[in-house]
Amino acid sequence: SPGNSRTLRAGEALHARLRQEIRAACQAGRDCVVKYHPREQGDFLGASGLGERTLPPGIPAELVLLASGRKLRRVVGIGGTTLLSARWLAPDAEVVSALDLGEIEDPWYARTLDQLGVLRLQH
Repeated sequence: SPGNSRTLRAGEALHARLRQEIRAACQAGRDCVVKYHPREQGDFLGASGLGERTLPPGIPAELVLLASGRKLRRVVGIGGTTLLSARWLAPDAEVVSALDLGEIEDPWYARTLDQLGVLRLQH
């Protein structure tokens, strides 16, 4: 989660980059859905003001992935199981991690993402 960023600067950069992703999807005319982790409080990205839909945080990400079917084109996340699940449940979607932007050091997780072909979101 963005709360796991190692520094305030990294957290702010991460939030700005995720807002940029949301804006780009909306401006391209794609449906954009944001689902926060259940521990997160409120719409801290301000995503609802960017033209997207926000799902209730209690809905499991895996349910969203399954319900989206082949319509899902891109999954952007930071860490946790969502990106791992996306590789198996949405095999046609591009899966992207913002792990590096949050300056989150987890060598095992980063290696696993690489092995699964998860891309890295750049600044």
